[in-house]
Amino acid sequence: MDQGRQEVNIVLDASAALSWLARRGDAGEAATSRRAAQEVVREGALVPTLFFTEITNGLLIAERTGNISPNQVNSFLADVDALPITTDREAPESTLRAVLELARATGLTAYDATYLELAQRSRSVLATFDRRLATAASARGIPVFGQN
Repeated sequence: MDQGRQEVNIVLDASAALSWLARRGDAGEAATSRRAAQEVVREGALVPTLFFTEITNGLLIAERTGNISPNQVNSFLADVDALPITTDREAPESTLRAVLELARATGLTAYDATYLELAQRSRSVLATFDRRLATAASARGIPVFGQN
């Protein structure tokens, strides 16, 4: 993962990244998931540090419920590690108040508001399959990947 790059046009959330492993039920969502993966491979993505904990948790839950194997988890993590993903350089404590205000204003969790704050601050497109997060982003004029 590239810790040095900062000029990226996509903020990637855990739901979008995990969609690459899980089969999306809807053909349109599956196509959007594939396009997002291709865009991240080509252009890179920006993520908050929280992203890595969230994908780890999602993988752990999927493994515990028998939806994926430990080998699939390891393979997915190797694939994610190979992507040009840049971790946000801002210390979480420096964005705490902005995240809190966004969470209050939107009704989102602080976790989701972290992605919203990063997309807003970096003027990036947000790649997410979280409907509430996508709605909150759109309401604030933040483009959402796959939405027109």
